[in-house]
Amino acid sequence: SKGTYVRTLAVMIGEKLGYPAHMSHLIRTASGDFSLDECFTFDELEAQAQSGTVEEHTVPIERALNHLPKWIISDTLAKKVENGALLETPEQFSEMTSGDRIAVFTESGTCLAIYFPHPAKKGLLKPAKVLMQKSEQ
Repeated sequence: SKGTYVRTLAVMIGEKLGYPAHMSHLIRTASGDFSLDECFTFDELEAQAQSGTVEEHTVPIERALNHLPKWIISDTLAKKVENGALLETPEQFSEMTSGDRIAVFTESGTCLAIYFPHPAKKGLLKPAKVLMQKSEQ
């Protein structure tokens, strides 16, 4: 698995020292490109919803997915993506492995979907999540 399990690490360190150990408190201060100061509590989100200011605090999907490789596709291919079609893996992504993901964008910069290598059909990509709706075309 990816990442370090800090709680497990604390237990293992305790075992090596000959003492029982555990974590009583853990705060994730960042995840990817996002930091704790950009987060909101449920109460804050509720207040934003009531005041109609949620959109002022919403992060664009493009920023949320900026850790993924970006594939810009034609309008013709975008129609296939809309329907959740399997796509041929382009040359620039031919080295992808099963855990990899790519963000699929239109030429105008709209994120359409997230794709990954098909587990059974070599050379094809499968949608993990289609983000666009038919009415968005």
